[in-house]
Amino acid sequence: MKKILFLFLILIFILGCNTSYLPFKSRKEKKQSEKLIKNSFDFSNYQHKRITQNDSISYTLSNLIRNKKVAKSKIKKRLDSFLLNKYDQKKLWVILQLDQAFPNMDFNFEKEDGKKRFNFSNVKDLKKFMDQIDSVLVINIRVKNDSLIRMKNKKKQN
Repeated sequence: MKKILFLFLILIFILGCNTSYLPFKSRKEKKQSEKLIKNSFDFSNYQHKRITQNDSISYTLSNLIRNKKVAKSKIKKRLDSFLLNKYDQKKLWVILQLDQAFPNMDFNFEKEDGKKRFNFSNVKDLKKFMDQIDSVLVINIRVKNDSLIRMKNKKKQN
């Protein structure tokens, strides 16, 4: 009985010590990412803390910096907009994801007039919108139904 209790306590201890650092693989990777962000941009401690508060934003931002597909000036513009409260955390994350997925396109959520802009809550919504645009641009060719097919359909209905 004591062995089972001891094994149970060890199991609880192991599960309690295993903290998740998603989307990072480990605590070390998370610290390296925060250091990379701090070294890449000249922000105050408060601003850096506000940017790295969300792990998803930190992860996406560090990937953007490492891959160098998007210019630092563009990333800094996004972060400045976030720090000036033009973006909330969700919008910042979405715009960083868009910049990562489509580095050559210029997305802008900063327009004051809401009628002149698109509002995407996540990347899936954007991809759905892009697919709709593609489907509109594709010319659909309609083939007239053969009279034999119509006759078969009429016979099935009777």
